[in-house]
Amino acid sequence: MNKKRIIILAVVISLALLAGISWNYLGDRSNLEGNITNPLVKPTDRDRESIDRLAKCLTEKGIIMYGRDSCPHCQDQKKVFGSSFSLVNYIDCVETPGKCLAEIKWIPAWVFLDKKIVYGSQSLEKLSELSGCLFKTEQ
Repeated sequence: MNKKRIIILAVVISLALLAGISWNYLGDRSNLEGNITNPLVKPTDRDRESIDRLAKCLTEKGIIMYGRDSCPHCQDQKKVFGSSFSLVNYIDCVETPGKCLAEIKWIPAWVFLDKKIVYGSQSLEKLSELSGCLFKTEQ
């Protein structure tokens, strides 16, 4: 292969790697939709009650979110819950590494009592579906 082709190939590979790293960092935020998940739009009182109910139900069912405060996807997940996040079982894997499960490979991770692990930021609707907890807001 001549020198010009090697340089072009190196540039293409570098760009592909950079795009992959950027996509991984930014992640798929398509599950952050509507006024519930948009932190710039204040939820109605009825929405807040529904989010509180979902957070309490997740906690009652022993469902835990594992993450770390410096993780942008974990921050997105917290924003989805807003002030109701204080009602969610949450373990910061940096602050309390001894409580972080060895099976967790990525964060955020939602761990269910049956040891099922769901990775990534989840919409409130998806968490409701996965957990069996009721979640309904004004439409």
